[in-house]
Amino acid sequence: MADDPLIERTEGTAAEAGASPDMRAANLFDLRRIIAGVFGVWGVLLVILGLTESDAEIERAAGVNINLWAGLGMLAISLVFTVWALTLQAWTGFTSFRGADGAFNPTQLANGVVAVTLLALAASVVAEAFTALRRGVN
Repeated sequence: MADDPLIERTEGTAAEAGASPDMRAANLFDLRRIIAGVFGVWGVLLVILGLTESDAEIERAAGVNINLWAGLGMLAISLVFTVWALTLQAWTGFTSFRGADGAFNPTQLANGVVAVTLLALAASVVAEAFTALRRGVN
Protein backbone atom coordinates (compact mmCIF):
# COMPACT_ATOMS: atom_id res chain seq x y z
CA MET A 1 0.00 0.00 0.00
CA ALA A 2 3.02 2.28 0.36
CA ASP A 3 3.40 2.18 -3.44
CA ASP A 4 -0.04 3.64 -4.05
CA PRO A 5 0.34 6.74 -6.27
CA LEU A 6 -2.77 8.42 -4.85
CA ILE A 7 -1.43 8.19 -1.31
CA GLU A 8 1.96 9.47 -2.39
CA ARG A 9 0.35 12.39 -4.27
CA THR A 10 -1.82 13.29 -1.28
CA GLU A 11 1.09 13.14 1.15
CA GLY A 12 3.20 15.12 -1.30
CA THR A 13 0.54 17.83 -1.58
CA ALA A 14 0.31 18.07 2.23
CA ALA A 15 4.08 18.36 2.47
CA GLU A 16 4.14 21.06 -0.21
CA ALA A 17 1.50 23.03 1.68
CA GLY A 18 3.97 23.35 4.54
CA ALA A 19 1.93 21.67 7.24
CA SER A 20 2.15 18.17 8.56
CA PRO A 21 -0.99 16.02 8.55
CA ASP A 22 -0.99 16.27 12.35
CA MET A 23 -1.03 20.08 12.17
CA ARG A 24 -3.87 20.01 9.64
CA ALA A 25 -5.91 17.69 11.87
CA ALA A 26 -5.22 19.87 14.91
CA ASN A 27 -6.35 22.95 12.99
CA LEU A 28 -9.50 21.18 11.78
CA PHE A 29 -10.49 20.05 15.27
CA ASP A 30 -9.43 23.25 17.02
CA LEU A 31 -11.52 23.52 20.17
CA ARG A 32 -12.20 27.22 19.54
CA ARG A 33 -13.97 26.37 16.30
CA ILE A 34 -16.03 23.62 17.88
CA ILE A 35 -17.11 25.88 20.77
CA ALA A 36 -17.94 28.69 18.33
CA GLY A 37 -20.05 26.31 16.26
CA VAL A 38 -22.00 24.96 19.22
CA PHE A 39 -22.67 28.42 20.65
CA GLY A 40 -23.57 29.70 17.19
CA VAL A 41 -26.13 26.98 16.48
CA TRP A 42 -27.78 27.30 19.90
CA GLY A 43 -27.65 31.09 19.64
CA VAL A 44 -29.47 31.07 16.32
CA LEU A 45 -32.11 28.70 17.70
CA LEU A 46 -32.68 30.88 20.77
CA VAL A 47 -32.87 34.06 18.68
CA ILE A 48 -35.51 32.44 16.46
CA LEU A 49 -37.43 31.34 19.57
CA GLY A 50 -37.10 34.81 21.05
CA LEU A 51 -38.39 36.50 17.92
CA THR A 52 -41.44 34.23 17.85
CA GLU A 53 -42.32 34.54 21.58
CA SER A 54 -45.84 35.59 22.48
CA ASP A 55 -46.51 38.51 24.80
CA ALA A 56 -47.86 36.12 27.45
CA GLU A 57 -44.61 34.14 27.51
CA ILE A 58 -42.58 37.34 27.78
CA GLU A 59 -44.72 38.51 30.70
CA ARG A 60 -44.14 35.19 32.49
CA ALA A 61 -40.41 35.94 32.31
CA ALA A 62 -40.83 39.26 34.17
CA GLY A 63 -41.22 41.18 30.91
CA VAL A 64 -37.81 40.15 29.55
CA ASN A 65 -37.50 38.26 26.29
CA ILE A 66 -34.95 35.90 27.81
CA ASN A 67 -34.64 33.64 24.78
CA LEU A 68 -33.75 36.56 22.55
CA TRP A 69 -31.18 37.98 24.96
CA ALA A 70 -29.65 34.58 25.73
CA GLY A 71 -29.44 33.84 22.00
CA LEU A 72 -27.76 37.17 21.30
CA GLY A 73 -25.32 36.49 24.14
CA MET A 74 -24.50 33.06 22.74
CA LEU A 75 -23.97 34.54 19.29
CA ALA A 76 -21.62 37.11 20.81
CA ILE A 77 -19.62 34.32 22.51
CA SER A 78 -19.55 32.43 19.22
CA LEU A 79 -18.23 35.54 17.49
CA VAL A 80 -15.48 35.96 20.09
CA PHE A 81 -14.29 32.38 19.66
CA THR A 82 -14.46 32.68 15.86
CA VAL A 83 -12.46 35.92 15.86
CA TRP A 84 -9.92 34.34 18.21
CA ALA A 85 -9.45 31.33 15.92
CA LEU A 86 -9.31 33.45 12.75
CA THR A 87 -6.83 35.90 14.26
CA LEU A 88 -4.52 33.04 15.15
CA GLN A 89 -4.98 31.61 11.65
CA ALA A 90 -4.17 34.98 10.06
CA TRP A 91 -1.10 35.46 12.24
CA THR A 92 0.18 32.00 11.39
CA GLY A 93 -0.50 32.53 7.69
CA PHE A 94 1.33 35.85 7.51
CA THR A 95 4.30 34.89 9.68
CA SER A 96 5.04 31.49 8.15
CA PHE A 97 4.52 31.96 4.43
CA ARG A 98 8.26 31.45 4.09
CA GLY A 99 9.39 28.01 5.12
CA ALA A 100 12.47 27.13 7.12
CA ASP A 101 14.38 26.80 3.86
CA GLY A 102 13.20 30.25 2.72
CA ALA A 103 10.88 28.88 0.04
CA PHE A 104 7.67 30.80 -0.62
CA ASN A 105 4.52 28.96 0.49
CA PRO A 106 1.47 30.51 -1.21
CA THR A 107 -0.98 28.26 0.66
CA GLN A 108 -0.03 29.72 4.03
CA LEU A 109 -0.25 33.27 2.67
CA ALA A 110 -3.65 32.57 1.11
CA ASN A 111 -4.76 31.10 4.44
CA GLY A 112 -3.85 34.35 6.17
CA VAL A 113 -5.63 36.45 3.54
CA VAL A 114 -8.80 34.37 3.87
CA ALA A 115 -8.69 34.71 7.66
CA VAL A 116 -8.33 38.51 7.45
CA THR A 117 -11.20 38.66 4.93
CA LEU A 118 -13.44 36.64 7.25
CA LEU A 119 -12.48 38.89 10.17
CA ALA A 120 -13.45 41.96 8.13
CA LEU A 121 -16.76 40.32 7.22
CA ALA A 122 -17.43 39.54 10.88
CA ALA A 123 -16.65 43.14 11.82
CA SER A 124 -19.12 44.44 9.25
CA VAL A 125 -21.84 42.07 10.51
CA VAL A 126 -21.26 43.27 14.08
CA ALA A 127 -21.39 46.90 12.96
CA GLU A 128 -24.69 46.29 11.16
CA ALA A 129 -26.11 44.52 14.22
CA PHE A 130 -25.24 47.47 16.45
CA THR A 131 -26.79 49.85 13.94
CA ALA A 132 -30.00 47.79 13.92
CA LEU A 133 -30.06 47.68 17.74
CA ARG A 134 -29.57 51.44 17.91
CA ARG A 135 -32.56 51.95 15.61
CA GLY A 136 -34.62 49.62 17.76
CA VAL A 137 -35.72 46.06 17.21
CA ASN A 138 -39.45 45.78 16.47
